[in-house]
Amino acid sequence: LAETLRVLKPGGLLVATTWDRVDMLKISRDIMTAVLGTPPPPPPLNPMSLSEEGLFKSLVEDAGFRDVVQTTSTYPFDFGPDKDFQFTVGTILLREKLDELDAWKTAETAFWANIDQYTATDTAGNMIMPENTFRLTTATKA
Repeated sequence: LAETLRVLKPGGLLVATTWDRVDMLKISRDIMTAVLGTPPPPPPLNPMSLSEEGLFKSLVEDAGFRDVVQTTSTYPFDFGPDKDFQFTVGTILLREKLDELDAWKTAETAFWANIDQYTATDTAGNMIMPENTFRLTTATKA
């Protein structure tokens, strides 16, 4: 943020988004818990690290930005109607690790055992993960 503030012209605008909730991470955690037999550690680059209420806003203000405004929006993930595609999309974050561990069978069982708690199916048969929320932050350089 300090570097962004430095390179912006006076009156320049910072526009940033941070995730508040991503159910894709929850299903990934469920799958990896089944594969490993224990909950996995948080990812090294955790997209949820700035989700705490007020955290990013205070970081932006502390960096020297002014007129900080935040809005929250929901972004549904559409997995479509095809079961193979749903599983492929639902495990996309884990592909490398599941290949490494040769754990696709366990992953598939865990995916289908857990996915319903994060998704709904619409009238066309599309699996929708509706509860992904992000926060849009805007701020200006004085």
